[in-house]
Amino acid sequence: MNKLPLRNNRSSPIAQRLNEKQPGRSTVPATAGQGVVEYMLVIGLMVGIVVASLALTGVSIGDVFSQMSAQLQGDVTPVYTPPPTPEAITVSVVNAQGTGIPNVMVYAFTARGRYLGRGGRTDEAGIIHFADFDAGDYLFRADFQRKHFWSDQITRPTQAYARIQTGQRPFSVKVVDAAGGGIPNVRVYAFTGRGRYIGVGGRTGADGIVVFDLADGDYKFRADYQ
Repeated sequence: MNKLPLRNNRSSPIAQRLNEKQPGRSTVPATAGQGVVEYMLVIGLMVGIVVASLALTGVSIGDVFSQMSAQLQGDVTPVYTPPPTPEAITVSVVNAQGTGIPNVMVYAFTARGRYLGRGGRTDEAGIIHFADFDAGDYLFRADFQRKHFWSDQITRPTQAYARIQTGQRPFSVKVVDAAGGGIPNVRVYAFTGRGRYIGVGGRTGADGIVVFDLADGDYKFRADYQ
């Protein structure tokens, strides 16, 4: 039995006919761009599945990326340290018994006596609050009955309270006739030792006496009678 020698089948008529295009069929060569598009479609499908799964579990995609970023970069969030907040100072103006005096003007000064441009009136309890004071030494002055009354020096931030003692206490004035008997219903006014009216006045009672609440100091009194 004779063996036929093998030849390159590409040159044979049968191979040539097999390699020819068959009617009704076309051959489209695959390109690199087509492969990239198919790859992106697969990736997009996977991302869609992941997002849908996260939505079902209640986790947002932003949270996932934040956690991934934190794990990759570490905790790089800066720690915010707020600046020190200036403290408020409470000032009370009191009488000799330590009871607060309302409606008294109070002013703030440095320890060297420089006015800080800040002031206000005490409330019904004789208290006023000064906010936003930096560290330092301060004095406070109450202007009461035409006189100045000062607090002791306080130092911020170790101290936040100042007290101004006026020494105010009851003082009786009696209006009498030549025989020394009290004269009722007489109008009486109080003045400083230099003659300045302090805004305090009243009428004598049946015994000819009127009582004023006066701070420490020198006074004169005037009775307007007949």
